Amino acid sequence: MKRKFCWDHGDIFYKSMEVYSKSHHLTPAEEEKLLSPDMNLGDKLLYEAFNNSWWKQPEVKDPDFWEEVKHFQRINQLQAEKCRVALRSGKKTYSYTIEASKWSPAIQLTYDRCDLLTMNKYPLMKKLSQYALGYKYYIYQVYHYLTARVSNLF
Repeated sequence: MKRKFCWDHGDIFYKSMEVYSKSHHLTPAEEEKLLSPDMNLGDKLLYEAFNNSWWKQPEVKDPDFWEEVKHFQRINQLQAEKCRVALRSGKKTYSYTIEASKWSPAIQLTYDRCDLLTMNKYPLMKKLSQYALGYKYYIYQVYHYLTARVSNLF
């Protein structure tokens, strides 16, 4: 997808997040039932469609593609390490450059970028929805702030 959308590696950095809480573990029987086609037909159909189309992509047969995948895994790990350093330092002026490669230009890591990349899922979801709603959300917040202030006057 990176190549199809003309993204660079900095656009696709990620942080793994847990889907289930650590306090609840599925038994093997619960897991088998959850993954069965009867319970999860939609997911099964989506997986099969994406899996079939994935292996038909010509890039997958190119050894350079798999070198790029390995390179991305390394720099994604480097990004995670450098972001931990940045956030522990607390320095808003933090900056680190991941060198350019044949697959991607140099990537600048800043404190703000690291903060966004390492954010927990609920604050991240809030920030993404604010970004998606953009200016309308800002106006909505200003409106509610002002109406609350005005209603306190009376």
